[in-house]
Amino acid sequence: MRTRLALALALLTTVAACAGSHSPTSATTSTIVDVHGQFSGTYKIASCVDNGGFSGFCAAAGFDTGTTLPISLSLTQSGSTVTGTITLGSLNGTFQGTVAGGTLTGTATMTTPPNDDFTLNLSLANWSTTLTGDALSGGFSLVFSAPSLSGNATLTANISQLSR
Repeated sequence: MRTRLALALALLTTVAACAGSHSPTSATTSTIVDVHGQFSGTYKIASCVDNGGFSGFCAAAGFDTGTTLPISLSLTQSGSTVTGTITLGSLNGTFQGTVAGGTLTGTATMTTPPNDDFTLNLSLANWSTTLTGDALSGGFSLVFSAPSLSGNATLTANISQLSR
């Protein structure tokens, strides 16, 4: 009986000591990287896949794998929210994104080039870049579609260099 009582007392003492040894956890703060500014550089086409009514679009547009094209980005930032303009060759768009840690993710609504009696929709998707020093690295996709056609064309690109 004494052995059980001693064992129970030892167990209670251990539990009380463990319960009292917890220190409050401090809130973790994430540093938001400053990505505002003017960036310019190049991106390289990793792939261009077309289907449906867009079959042959990638080749006709000159979107061959390995082709390098110019890119520029003008960004403003308020906390983790990033907005601005993006230029991919002769295509312009409005960028909307978010910074979490050192990663900038976002999308862009692109202005379509004028076409006679044809509506072409362009959207920049899956933008994901990391800031190292004054350079962004990563990639994005550019999706071409049209209300009057089935299918689409999706260009996937890797940023070769994009610096401010």
